[in-house]
Amino acid sequence: KHEIDCMIVHKRTQIALEVKSSRTPNNNFFVGLAYWNEQKQSVQPEKKDGYVVYAGDKEHVSGYNNLISWQALDAILNFLKYFRENKILL
Repeated sequence: KHEIDCMIVHKRTQIALEVKSSRTPNNNFFVGLAYWNEQKQSVQPEKKDGYVVYAGDKEHVSGYNNLISWQALDAILNFLKYFRENKILL
């Protein structure tokens, strides 16, 4: 019933990604991430990691945190590549 579409794991950091095909964000996008963060609370209560990647083109949509346009994925992957190549812990 609950699933995450993609998990980026680096050392001890886990970043959950939900991928949505809709161009219009809505609260249902975040159900999987909310569940993931609830499960993770016992291990890392201070961290709430996770992002929704959606088909829209807006980076900052009022009322939605952690919402990323699919067009920004390249920047995210380059960011992670930089950390990996420079052996920086996330």
